Amino acid sequence: MGHPEPFPVKYVAIGNEDCGKKYYLGNYLKFYNAIRESYPDIQMISNCDGSSKPLDHPADLYDFHVYTDSKTLFNMKGTFDKTSRTGPKAFVSEYAVWRTDAGRGSLLGSLAEAAFLTGLEKNSDIVQMASYAPLFVNDNDQTSVSISFFHFASSC
Repeated sequence: MGHPEPFPVKYVAIGNEDCGKKYYLGNYLKFYNAIRESYPDIQMISNCDGSSKPLDHPADLYDFHVYTDSKTLFNMKGTFDKTSRTGPKAFVSEYAVWRTDAGRGSLLGSLAEAAFLTGLEKNSDIVQMASYAPLFVNDNDQTSVSISFFHFASSC
């Protein structure tokens, strides 16, 4: 099981959508310090949004998520225009049009997502990485989000 040979891990995200929860900061700092001490080259990703105000803890990157309707996402193309250039970089790890105005994959949703991406590209000095999410969904999972990029059927 597992990978046959060791491979370089470049990034570690600590948590997922827990910023502001009671124990997040304390637990984050424990993981951050332990990982930094043993693996100083690994880039640590906080799941707290640093796009509008500085983080109150150390991080190399911060995680930014947005799921919204097409009009709102289109208008978010300037989100990182005024973000500080001196703090951690942004990792836009989840973005998608996720409302009924665009349906399950449509030109409207695609145009809004493309407009948002132009804002990320324009601010590539602060936005280090981006990834569409959710990317994969099993059509047999009735709890899944219908906007996933790849739909597959599996009984596993």
